[in-house]
Amino acid sequence: MSNLLKPSFDLTMIFCLNDPYFWESKVTEFPTGIRKYFYDCKPLAGFLISNPDIKVFPLKVLKKLVAIEIELSGEKFLMISVYCPPSEELDENINEISTIFLRFSQEKIVILGDFNAKLSI
Repeated sequence: MSNLLKPSFDLTMIFCLNDPYFWESKVTEFPTGIRKYFYDCKPLAGFLISNPDIKVFPLKVLKKLVAIEIELSGEKFLMISVYCPPSEELDENINEISTIFLRFSQEKIVILGDFNAKLSI
């Protein structure tokens, strides 16, 4: 690929995972050097960071929601990974996200997750 077409940074450096596979209540099977941001026991949301140059500050780490602040190329971003189980209502997760929005209203925010398409007919 021509250097003109290559991005200036590795696009595969931040991964959002929802409902990940875990063994003995922990997220496993990732190589050393990849930083993991998940709840301690049977997590349902989280992040993997493969680039050691990205500064990461965990802000909230819950079973179904993880919020981290990252600094990349001098810019800060708030990233939220959320998982809404199909058997539960969205209210709890929406309240958590709203609280984070109010606290960090001046940040650039990215929300990633699995909301399991809640729709009342």
